[in-house]
Amino acid sequence: TNYNKLFWGNSSIRLNVGAASIGISSENIIWGPSVFNPLILSSHAPGFMHATFNSSRPLKTPIGSFEWQMIAAYLDPMNPKYQTLAEVASATAPGRRYLNSAMLVYQPKWITGLSVGVTRVVQENESELNANKQWFLLLNNVDRASDANFETEQSRDQYAALFFRYLMQPSNAEFYIEWGRNDAFFNLRDAIQRLDHTRAYTLGFRKLFNLNEDKTKYWQIISEYTRMQQPPSWPLLSGGSWYVHSRAIQG
Repeated sequence: TNYNKLFWGNSSIRLNVGAASIGISSENIIWGPSVFNPLILSSHAPGFMHATFNSSRPLKTPIGSFEWQMIAAYLDPMNPKYQTLAEVASATAPGRRYLNSAMLVYQPKWITGLSVGVTRVVQENESELNANKQWFLLLNNVDRASDANFETEQSRDQYAALFFRYLMQPSNAEFYIEWGRNDAFFNLRDAIQRLDHTRAYTLGFRKLFNLNEDKTKYWQIISEYTRMQQPPSWPLLSGGSWYVHSRAIQG
């Protein structure tokens, strides 16, 4: 069956002031150094309409450079024909979701080629947002100890990731690591002792080999390994599938 659908594509309306940019966008968002499998946001699916506040170029400071992005958006519900799949059947909350997420990257002044970053995503059903009016979710309920009855954790889905990239420019090579978690820890002690709970990670390396003297032709070798499977300890404390929240969110 033939059909037509009109998309906004990678479009945006922005106001740029210095290194900062604010606006509304439907552009794809890729966070982290991963080439094939970014853990948090990638271009595997079409972009979604969102409000954004981000850097338009690295912001230079006496200790190094910073780049950032913070977004807020409403996400449409999953197509009903997919809700019978085993991975998402238990997450049947109706209506849209509200998404609030951010990314921050730091490039130290003293180590050329090094980038260190952190990302965090929080989403909840639109009905919850209408009740609590908490638009800025990023700094709320980072751990479960601050939510005594776990009511907030049950109605929100949150992810966080750390990444590391080192570019060896003279050698035309780089390696990178991204490690994420999709379940809030109870407290700092719990986070340190159970690093494997609900974790996923990506390891990658790539290098360019020059083929001619004027450096216009290259071969590239790239390898990337991503693991999202639960650790062997899952029978004691299961974290479920990486991209699915069993209580409130459709994935």
